[in-house]
Amino acid sequence: MKLSKYTLFFNDEDRFIVYNSLYDSIMICTSQVVALIRDNEESVDSIENIHPSLFNYLAQKKFIVADDSDEVQEFISSLEQEFDDEREYSITINPTMNCNLKCWYCYEEHLAHSMMSSETMDSICKLLQSIFAEHKAKSLHLSFFGGEPLLGFNKCVNPLIQYTNELCKRHDADFSFSFTTNAVLLARDLCDILYGYGRNVSFQIPFDGSRKVHDSIKHTYNREGTYDTILANLKYALSKNFHVTARCNYTRDSAESFSDFINDIAPLLKQYPETLKIAFQQVWQDAENGKASEIIEKLEARINNIGGRYYTPTMDSSRCYADKKNSFVINYNGDIYQCTAREFTEINKEGILQSDGTILHNDRYRLRMESRFSNPECLECKVFPICNLCTQKRIERGNDKCLCSNYPNYKDDLAISRINSLYKFTRMNKSE
Repeated sequence: MKLSKYTLFFNDEDRFIVYNSLYDSIMICTSQVVALIRDNEESVDSIENIHPSLFNYLAQKKFIVADDSDEVQEFISSLEQEFDDEREYSITINPTMNCNLKCWYCYEEHLAHSMMSSETMDSICKLLQSIFAEHKAKSLHLSFFGGEPLLGFNKCVNPLIQYTNELCKRHDADFSFSFTTNAVLLARDLCDILYGYGRNVSFQIPFDGSRKVHDSIKHTYNREGTYDTILANLKYALSKNFHVTARCNYTRDSAESFSDFINDIAPLLKQYPETLKIAFQQVWQDAENGKASEIIEKLEARINNIGGRYYTPTMDSSRCYADKKNSFVINYNGDIYQCTAREFTEINKEGILQSDGTILHNDRYRLRMESRFSNPECLECKVFPICNLCTQKRIERGNDKCLCSNYPNYKDDLAISRINSLYKFTRMNKSE
């Protein structure tokens, strides 16, 4: 047996923690146990003679593995199976790149007369038909993005949902759909239509702080605030048993104001603990600020005390959707992309949807797929299994070294954050 390459050691006040990043395994122990493991790191089998029950536990939790175990290849194989799984498809559709609001931090250009044509919709339907032609697909998820996708609800969104719903029924496949929307147009009649499909429906709805702060950012072109409208629409969506993530876009200046937002949404956190989730996200143009992070941590603790749920990236060990072969974005004009976090421009395009429903990919797409497992430093990294740095960042920054080499504590901080999010430990430090 040998020590797993993904086993790390930390201390939490007077306790010691052994953690495996591949299996999220954890063991709380004394310094003597850690010393026993570290002293026998080169001859792990000797632990069996000294402490048989410890040895068996270490093997059971994969802190130690067989000598001939190739953990890197085993992990890559599992990722390849996930990334290229022909049973699951996730397609993001941009019905339009127009929007009824103009938030200062939005990175997308608003194209006033952009709306998906009937020809592009026909091509999408042919693509969907081809997905089920070989009877491999077992689940399909449509995600509507943009722009503001609800601007195209009647012309594009609802017809595509209706078509896909019937297609999935015929092929006995699971179907779900979601929206990233400012929710200004998420009126009751629209919610009732979606409820009629009887499918798994979810929404990501952004807020920018208290009513005053939010309305200064998310307002109509007539300068009318949207806070009350969005909150009312969110409430009705929850009443229909839809899943909602309230994405709180904060800056150094606005973080404090989310205390008022939590006041307003607290009754909903109590009433809908399984379907409402809060996710704090710092606006990407805003510089890091320790004070803002402290404020957000206190707000998350408050949400927890209320009985609600919140999301942080370290809770999620899944890999980026852009790394997956059968996850992609179809723009209103038929252009194909992988990532929704970048502008939908010609330089970022990775293919085009052709009239017969096939996708013609370009070199950028092929580069992305090749970069998934080709970084030598990643393959040797102890936190590779929980590192969510995606192919998008590899393409932009190069793929020949660790993308976080400028942050010397990144690996330890990532593991500590992961452990804290799972097990709620504090004051953790790496144990040398």
